[in-house]
Amino acid sequence: MAAPQAGSERRRPRVVSDLSRAHVAALVGVLREGPAARAELAERLGLSAGAVTRLVGRLLDADFVHELDDVPRSATRGRPRRPLALRSDRRVILAAHIGANRTSVGVVDLAGHVTHATEHFHRDLTPSAVLAATRSLLRRTVKQVDDSGTRVVGTGIGIGGWVDQGRVVEHPGLGWVDVDVQRRLAGAAVGPLSVESHVRGLALAEADFGAALGTDTLVELHVGNVTDAAVLVGGRLLRGPLSAAGSVGHLPVRADGEGVVCPCGRHGCAQVELSEARLLERARADGLSVTSVSDVDTLAASGDPRASALRDDRLAMIGMLSSHLVDVVGPDRLVLAGLHDLGERDLDIVRRAAIRRPDTAGPHPEIVASDLGDHPLLLAAAAPPLLAWFDDPTAAERDLSQLAAPSA
Repeated sequence: MAAPQAGSERRRPRVVSDLSRAHVAALVGVLREGPAARAELAERLGLSAGAVTRLVGRLLDADFVHELDDVPRSATRGRPRRPLALRSDRRVILAAHIGANRTSVGVVDLAGHVTHATEHFHRDLTPSAVLAATRSLLRRTVKQVDDSGTRVVGTGIGIGGWVDQGRVVEHPGLGWVDVDVQRRLAGAAVGPLSVESHVRGLALAEADFGAALGTDTLVELHVGNVTDAAVLVGGRLLRGPLSAAGSVGHLPVRADGEGVVCPCGRHGCAQVELSEARLLERARADGLSVTSVSDVDTLAASGDPRASALRDDRLAMIGMLSSHLVDVVGPDRLVLAGLHDLGERDLDIVRRAAIRRPDTAGPHPEIVASDLGDHPLLLAAAAPPLLAWFDDPTAAERDLSQLAAPSA
């Protein structure tokens, strides 16, 4: 047998102490797709069966995974397998959404389920008052989670307006300018803290487990008290300088010279025309007794022609705003968020205005409603830290980090 060449070494099999953080993240990624047996994990990760067995043992000890009941390999032969699954309910993200009217707080587990949801309505919109209430809600929720034995592995804060590196540069609904939310909420956070524009969080959540699953190029358009957008290309957010990408509030949604005057001095800007406050103002001017957008929706659903006309007009303006985004970005899919009970008729109004020349060869994206359940803005807040945790679970958990450390 020939001796090894000088300077070469025989490659030895990987063992647990050789595992990198990337291997742990890869194993988590496989289990996130669904339960898998040890043999399948070894094959998909390119590791030895022994390495996977030892790694899984550590994960079982950390209450990170659990074994399901035996599943026979076939009806006639083969040893039964015991698939492994993530303990999705044992790790959670602490999430808060700061809105123009209220702050909502809850926890989001690894499967995207929301629990412990609570909210506080603002009486004072100053940053000091709103952030003090947010800190109180966060701390109260952390205590509830700690009492249940669940581990918080990160904190996510979502807020509308222009957000750059944890700082709210401008929020028209709250009237905030240059507020360092990251610094002011750091003391109430558990684990890594993310402060992000809620529409960017919505885009990430939508692409990960919502209406844009599997979409390469996505535009997320949120219409509420604040109108803004986010663009996701190949799974990555388009931020632009100072994170200003997606600021669509001053794009026109009315014909030239029409519409109310925006604070910027122009007429017909999306931020003013599409706001919930503007819709209620128009409804009351038409003689409707309403206090919320849901009141307008209810009246429209009952057949009130005034409410229906107002709703349809707003949808057509949303379609015009969508047309700008379709022309510039050319996405595979455009998801509408912040709007309730959108049916196919409603979506068709938006589509007709958004794709003005359906007979041309231009971009014709799918335009669909958001699909994030009852707490979309809490999922949006949780999405950045949740996805960061899946990218590198060992970063947030000391006991998992030992898996990737060389043995003495």
